[in-house]
Amino acid sequence: APDVGTATFEAGDRTRVLLGIENVAGELWPCVPPIGQFTVADAGGSVEVKRTEILKPNRVRLTLARSAGDRPRVHNGALHNPQVGILDREQRPILGFYEVEIR
Repeated sequence: APDVGTATFEAGDRTRVLLGIENVAGELWPCVPPIGQFTVADAGGSVEVKRTEILKPNRVRLTLARSAGDRPRVHNGALHNPQVGILDREQRPILGFYEVEIR
């Protein structure tokens, strides 16, 4: 099943996070827009995810409402009864994950 491989800031911009998703069959696609399954936090608490974009075939860009501070982390499906908004071409969702460090 699709799973997170990397979580990095895009070109040093701490308001844009790129997730590299591994084990994707074909490409990722949105099944239930808007996509709200990802959350981000840092040492100061929650960081609002303003926008989620799928970059074909296997990357996801998160645009944050503010610059992430110390100890940034990203989560997928970490809430109670989480929404699934992204699938791969075999209709498999991205596996849930918690506390993945953003580098």
